[in-house]
Amino acid sequence: MLSLYEKIRLIILFLLAALSFIGLFFIINYQLVSERAVKRADSRFELIQKNVGYFFKDIERSALTLKDSLYLLKNTEEIQRAVILKMEMMPFLDSVGLVLDDNKYYLFSRRVNDKIVVYHQEQVNGPLVDESGRVIFADFNPSKRPWSVASDDSNNSWNPAYNCFDRPGKKCISFTLRINGKDHDLLAVDKIHVDLNWRYLNEYLDQISANDEVLFLKQGHEIIAKNQLAREKLIIYNSEGNYNIIDSVDTEYIAKTSAVPNNALFEIYFYYPGGNLLNASDKLFYLPFAFIIIVLLVVYFMTTRVFRRQFSEMTELVNTLAFLPDSTDQIEALKIREGDAKEIISIKNSIAEMKDAEIERTNKLLSLISYDQESGFIKNMAIIESNNNQYLAVGIIKLCGLEAVEAVFGVDERNKIVRKLCQRIAEKYAQCCDIVTFNADLYLLLCRENVQTFTRKIAMVNDFDSSFGYRNLRIHKSAICEPLQGENAWSYAEKLKLAISSIRDHMFSEFIFCDDAKLNEIEENIWIARNIRHAMEIGELFLVYQPIVDINTRAILGAEALCRWVSAERGIISPLKFITIAEDIEVAH
Repeated sequence: MLSLYEKIRLIILFLLAALSFIGLFFIINYQLVSERAVKRADSRFELIQKNVGYFFKDIERSALTLKDSLYLLKNTEEIQRAVILKMEMMPFLDSVGLVLDDNKYYLFSRRVNDKIVVYHQEQVNGPLVDESGRVIFADFNPSKRPWSVASDDSNNSWNPAYNCFDRPGKKCISFTLRINGKDHDLLAVDKIHVDLNWRYLNEYLDQISANDEVLFLKQGHEIIAKNQLAREKLIIYNSEGNYNIIDSVDTEYIAKTSAVPNNALFEIYFYYPGGNLLNASDKLFYLPFAFIIIVLLVVYFMTTRVFRRQFSEMTELVNTLAFLPDSTDQIEALKIREGDAKEIISIKNSIAEMKDAEIERTNKLLSLISYDQESGFIKNMAIIESNNNQYLAVGIIKLCGLEAVEAVFGVDERNKIVRKLCQRIAEKYAQCCDIVTFNADLYLLLCRENVQTFTRKIAMVNDFDSSFGYRNLRIHKSAICEPLQGENAWSYAEKLKLAISSIRDHMFSEFIFCDDAKLNEIEENIWIARNIRHAMEIGELFLVYQPIVDINTRAILGAEALCRWVSAERGIISPLKFITIAEDIEVAH
């Protein structure tokens, strides 16, 4: 057995070993942080590239969808309705421009609250007017707009950012679709250009980027869209052809740059937070170890500081408790004395509480061990409920007439009969049942096994009478044949008591099978017996006279009095039931 000093020394050595291990772990893992960050950055950037490429592809598909909606439309009003309907379904478009086959220009521009305003030319290269005829832009020539000329001589092309004439101070990015070939014969349009919605593009970048990632798009020397974090930070172009991200935290970022897939006009700039020790991506991994280091250091210094004082107090505690098991007066031994240390007081209180709990448990066990000394039957239903065994059936035995025997022959003769009854019950049922004694003349039988044998035995009438030799002794029995748990035994006992009460005054021994229908009948008979006098008093019980008529002559020969009972609580009650009960309780003769 190690001494207290040796145990504490081992604890200190363990703490030092743990600190060494954690320190070595940090040294090794710190080198891996940057590598993990680079791999994560590559994976994230690849996903963002795909998502941005999908976005620009969706814009191109939207322009094609818009073109499809204009097939075979020649009337300008129909064309306007078709374009407005499509723009309402495409919130990512700020405006749509059409150059008709007569070289007139129509512009559909999204305004506040997503209202779409239409501008048009009434003559080629003439002023651009709104629906009321007000001039918006004089001498508008669509062929001189940046979106009109393809940079690569293709039919479909993206255009560099340019100043929006209908939104002063803002840049427009357009995708132009030129109508050629067979489509030119089916459409009244020569060119279609769609302009991006800047706010929608910014929100899309927010969706595809994480909270700690900086993401923006560049076209030429213009940053055309930013995610939320990029909008919050200062972005400065440096001489190396890249950008510096400046904020109050001074986070190190891993920079990734590439052109938008299949669209070299736009560039993606992505900045992923680098492999900092306390980087958000590594906090959950490192902070628990940092917390362990702090706790171990605190434990080490506290152990060193209190070692000498604790050793002396523990020695005193050992001396105090050494004589406790052999002490004749343990209360005096556990008495708190002046000068006792806090640890000694706490341990003495704990020992006293444990002894009190032990005494309480002992008392509970003694209360549960409640068996009759002579018969060996259980006297306390708490045993049945606490054991909660599974039973197959339950029965009850009631000895009636015992009071008369006691009154005539005395207590000794009564006790002799009770002992003989208990002996007979034990012989017949002890092997298959748990037997509970309610009182000297009432016994509950809980069948554990051999339910068929139990049912056959308890259903036998007069199997006890020959043992007693007294004519007026009756043994009534009842049973319920269904599985039950011990915790529910009391409710079954109450049902059987109710069944026995219905035959208690019968002159001969009887057995009654107890089920829900029988219990309902017994309960109804008891209710009738208790309430029939009151029914007579309040007029619920009355006579109805039924005439007696000669069938041949139709002459009334007399009348038959019929008794009827209409209860306010239970409705019409059959005379077959209440007349018999009334005669039994001598209300009727």
